[in-house]
Amino acid sequence: MAMKTLITNELFLDFIECRYRGYLKITGATEPQSGLLDVSGRLRERYHSQARERLLRAYSDKANQVCTDVGLSVVLANRFDLAIDVTATDANASVRFDALMAAPANARGSQPHYIPIIFVNNEKISTEDELQLALCASTLIRWHACRPSFGRILYGSDFRIRKVKLARALEKADRALEEIRALAERPSQPPLLRLNTHCPTCVFRTNCRATAIEKDDLSLLRGIKEKEIVKLRNKGIFTVTQLSYTFRPRKKSSDPTPESSSTTMLSRPLRFGKSGSMSLESRSWPSRALPYTLTSKERPIMTPTISLVLEFQVPPPSFNDLFGRTSARTKRRSGRTFFKSSQTSRIPS
Repeated sequence: MAMKTLITNELFLDFIECRYRGYLKITGATEPQSGLLDVSGRLRERYHSQARERLLRAYSDKANQVCTDVGLSVVLANRFDLAIDVTATDANASVRFDALMAAPANARGSQPHYIPIIFVNNEKISTEDELQLALCASTLIRWHACRPSFGRILYGSDFRIRKVKLARALEKADRALEEIRALAERPSQPPLLRLNTHCPTCVFRTNCRATAIEKDDLSLLRGIKEKEIVKLRNKGIFTVTQLSYTFRPRKKSSDPTPESSSTTMLSRPLRFGKSGSMSLESRSWPSRALPYTLTSKERPIMTPTISLVLEFQVPPPSFNDLFGRTSARTKRRSGRTFFKSSQTSRIPS
């Protein structure tokens, strides 16, 4: 016999964040204690209380009908201007509305018309927040109250309000509700296990990760998206090991000179001409920094010097390799060292 599952805001949020976690909640899996969830729950309750008081103060100055902690049927029958903490419960679902605000056509229309509002204690609105708002709108439609085209989200530390269109979000929310009902009817067919960004705050993260490692699941690769996993599965690739065999190394270059690594600099020895201009000869060395200061002989001593930083490993290359292939003679003159070649450079002390 299929297990009867009551759809709530919490179950819906668990499912849209992670289908496998929603499946575990539907099947009645034991939830380990989590201090992080307790803290986040207290923060949500505190923000909910502050947002509630803010709305009540905004509507108390006007001649509006306001109610709190009532059922949806009472709100629809009395057509309140603002209702906070409304609950809609039937045989299939128990959905909580943070607030319901009457639309301008509510008083004069034959049918009541309300705009759903939810409270979010984050500075940014996520896709999951929009889907939770769509769940409230779907409940209003199922109760034959109205079909809202948009809702509002009160969020942030300064209690900003954003208007959210519900056309696309309603479609996604309805599909999620159908999948939840299907899982409740066929609990023997669990959804695929996929690690995602919500795992660090999940109470089942330890068991899920152990199962993923045992199966060598593709979701172990950080950064891979669900669409990419679906494409790989359609190609018959289900594990990280299978995916590793699709790797193709780059073809070796015909150039015999080995490519330098990302940490290797290309150092270019300086060649000075008669006019004082310099040309560069491309040459790569292994990495290690060593500073040199070079001055062209053709220029006066007071001319600015040129500083060059080369990277190479110990032992360093000879100066013949750095400054040309011609032979060099070293002479001592007045405590200074000169290197003579076809193009002479001076290294000041």
